[in-house]
Amino acid sequence: LAKINSLDELSRSIEDPATRIVVERVLRERDMLRAEVNILKSQTKLTIDRRPNAARDNAGAPDGEMTLEIRPSPRLNQLEREALEHAVSPEHWKNEGWVEEKLGRVVKLLDGGRSRTIFKPGFTTAVRKLLA
Repeated sequence: LAKINSLDELSRSIEDPATRIVVERVLRERDMLRAEVNILKSQTKLTIDRRPNAARDNAGAPDGEMTLEIRPSPRLNQLEREALEHAVSPEHWKNEGWVEEKLGRVVKLLDGGRSRTIFKPGFTTAVRKLLA
């Protein structure tokens, strides 16, 4: 009841009728959206599972539930980092006759316009994300 009175007082304090109508409409819409968010919150259960994959049940989340897996970022030692940097280096590709295609696929160009896949799509983008 106090909330309604304060909103009513706010509305009365606005002298310009056009501005008052706009403010009232915005407040009604806000209240409607808050109610909708509360309904959605009551129908959703969020589970954050930080256990390793082997310990997790592979059945998936039941209907109406969402599972969010948070994994620690991989830690690369210097040797691993250098190996990945070499794998995506333009100099190495040039020496091997490899070319990067769209979506991170690496191919070796052959005679007759053919090509042989060296790394599947997503390889170079994944490695670059690890190195970032």
